[in-house]
Amino acid sequence: MALVRMHSNPTLRGLRLSSAGRGGMTLVEVMGALVIFGILIALGLPAFRNYFATHAVDGTANNLSVSLRLARQKATVEHNNYKVSFDPSAQTYTILDDDNGNNMADAGEMVQGPVNIPAELTVTNGPLTPFPGDSLVFYPNGTASASGTVVISNSKGFWRIVAVMRSTGAVAIR
Repeated sequence: MALVRMHSNPTLRGLRLSSAGRGGMTLVEVMGALVIFGILIALGLPAFRNYFATHAVDGTANNLSVSLRLARQKATVEHNNYKVSFDPSAQTYTILDDDNGNNMADAGEMVQGPVNIPAELTVTNGPLTPFPGDSLVFYPNGTASASGTVVISNSKGFWRIVAVMRSTGAVAIR
């Protein structure tokens, strides 16, 4: 027999302080909670998908800009050229530590890559200020061989531009 204590306060009379009579949640309560949870998930899912789509573009733009900045920095520190080559058909880029300045990978010269760009993204030479070719060279004085932009985009229309300025070798994301 469960112990029930009655209060002297008239508003609390009949209130049981013991939960010995209840055995948990009913099936209706559980089903109601699951329906509410399902509605919240359904409402949040499109925003979550958009987040991942934009995150892939931002992440790839950041990785490319860091690679370009590092190539520029190494060119100035090591006093030799660094060549970044893009392969649009394979969606990759490589970085060559060009010790002798001939823009070709020779024995003993280090090549980093190819660095893969996610398959769901498209990388194109910028339409307004394209690079003259599929490569860019950073010189020991910090300048670049050309100014230009690379556009990284996805099928949902989200894009980022990675730009390089020839005179300073500066790399920026727009």
